[in-house]
Amino acid sequence: GKAGPSIFQPYYDLRKLFAKDEIVSEQSSWIFRAAPYVAFIAPLLVTLLIPVLTDYPLFMAVMADMVGAGFILALSGLFTALAVSISAVLAVALARTPRGAWRSALPFALIIGGALGNLIDRLRLGRVVDFILVHWRNDWYYPAFNVADSAITVGAVLLVWFALSGDR
Repeated sequence: GKAGPSIFQPYYDLRKLFAKDEIVSEQSSWIFRAAPYVAFIAPLLVTLLIPVLTDYPLFMAVMADMVGAGFILALSGLFTALAVSISAVLAVALARTPRGAWRSALPFALIIGGALGNLIDRLRLGRVVDFILVHWRNDWYYPAFNVADSAITVGAVLLVWFALSGDR
């Protein structure tokens, strides 16, 4: 038999919750409505700002790093589920694309390839390896990225561009 629920069960539960007509009562205050967003953003904001705001060792700064790392690691399951589901949807769209329609097929293929590349890294290594770093004279740095990130970005830009240009 089955040992327990699927690893995607929390996401199924969230989908069911968000599919309801009304999650929050209309009589609830703005504080009640804002609380989930604040609870989600506050740990990320605090852990990201601690190294920026101080240049001396902080009491319990290691604890803040551990909380931030734990919070970010918890998000990796969400990113894995997103990569799988978006790749599946785009693969179906790609399969339905007519044979000569490269303007539709190319963006889908780039996005799927990039998402699966990052997914393979995440499943194999537990993280995505970003190895391309662009900088200018040690004064300006662009955030590190990898080939899969580039494929996703180029695919998304082409998808929007081809959709707006109108010609297929």
